[in-house]
Amino acid sequence: MLLTDKDFKKIVEVVYSTSGIFLSESKRELVVSRVLKRLNVLGISSFQEYIPYLESVFEDELVHLINAITTNLTYFFREVHHFEYISKIILPQYHAANPHGCFKVYSAGCSSGEEVLSCAITLERFKKSYPGFKYEIVGADIDQKMVDFATRGIYSESSLLHVSDEDKRLIFDKGTEDNKGFFKVKRSIRANLNFFRQSILERVSEGDTFEVIFCRNVLIYFDEVSQVSALRVFSTQISKNGTLFLGHSESMVGKQSHFSLTTKTMYKAIK
Repeated sequence: MLLTDKDFKKIVEVVYSTSGIFLSESKRELVVSRVLKRLNVLGISSFQEYIPYLESVFEDELVHLINAITTNLTYFFREVHHFEYISKIILPQYHAANPHGCFKVYSAGCSSGEEVLSCAITLERFKKSYPGFKYEIVGADIDQKMVDFATRGIYSESSLLHVSDEDKRLIFDKGTEDNKGFFKVKRSIRANLNFFRQSILERVSEGDTFEVIFCRNVLIYFDEVSQVSALRVFSTQISKNGTLFLGHSESMVGKQSHFSLTTKTMYKAIK
């Protein structure tokens, strides 16, 4: 099915103006394959028909379009050295300075929740040594389907291959009978988590500041202008000694003045 230059440009403009995600010409095949699925669902026979439909029901269809375009590849303890750094460096320093504080984490582009729960496991391990330790984790994603999945908090046994049995017991209830082979996030853990739909270009809250912000393998979908805008937003929401974790293929060195490189993929806020 042909996607004309005009229609491709329109989709690119809509996605960029509403989410900040930049789709270059190299993403054309991805756009065709993802939007084609929407056409099949809607019973629309061509891209030429889809553009007027998108414009006529813009707010409703925009969510489906963004969901179709965004990629959600994640797994538990992805880039495990980040969680080791939190465990060995950040948490001991934070707790020594703030023994009665609440350690807050923001996962920007949280996808289906594996990053958030990997962090929850890390914090629960620490809590075993410091029972009074408190934490909150916010996860936001522009894909409503991923937000809904993370909110339900139900994962298959096969998706937990990188999670030890001990760590599973920390945060999951094991399914039985009809739910055998699945794990559900414990209610006590869920009380510390909050998931919602939002772009990384928006402030996650007005009052909170975070000790840790994850934005891993998300900025690669944005152009440099939007990348810097996102980092500017993060800089207003991170604590004085907070740490920003990026993906291994992302680098902000020389592109902005809000964060300084600590080591590869780890940045400290400049305050």
